[in-house]
Amino acid sequence: MIVDVLREQARSYSEKLKDTAFIQDSRVIVDVLREQARSYSVIYTLNWSINFIC
Repeated sequence: MIVDVLREQARSYSEKLKDTAFIQDSRVIVDVLREQARSYSVIYTLNWSINFIC
């Protein structure tokens, strides 16, 4: 009986860890995409400025 309770608690804890890992992976992907967007925005702005001046 106690073994079953402990097994269920371990399974529940394992599922929570998987959910947390998925959320962390998603946050890393979003952060990378935001950084790429910022870089693109800066390059686009600089390129536009240079073309406008020349």
